[in-house]
Amino acid sequence: MIDNRRPYWVLIVEDDPNHVLLIKAVFAHFDSNAHITVANSAEEAVIQIAGPWTDSDVGQAELPDVIVLDIKMAGMGGLGFLRWYAGDLRIAHVPVVVFTASQEPGLERLCVSLGA
Repeated sequence: MIDNRRPYWVLIVEDDPNHVLLIKAVFAHFDSNAHITVANSAEEAVIQIAGPWTDSDVGQAELPDVIVLDIKMAGMGGLGFLRWYAGDLRIAHVPVVVFTASQEPGLERLCVSLGA
């Protein structure tokens, strides 16, 4: 659970600028402690989290406190991100909240099975 008395990092992974504005507005209205950064693709989010760190830097990078993830994006997409996330035990404690308008059957169950 996030301690609301201290600032925390929210990583929004979303390719639609209007959705980014909406999510940012919700955080701004309800919680001034959220420090928000945006990744416009799943690939960009992986770089922000895993970075191009050298082996000696591994474990030194700061991780987000929560990730808000769109599923339907070009490239690796949200499901590809979740598959990467599920395979990286270093970030397994970081909650991922899925944000999508998709009504694809079984999508919710798949996302939960991958750690969202």
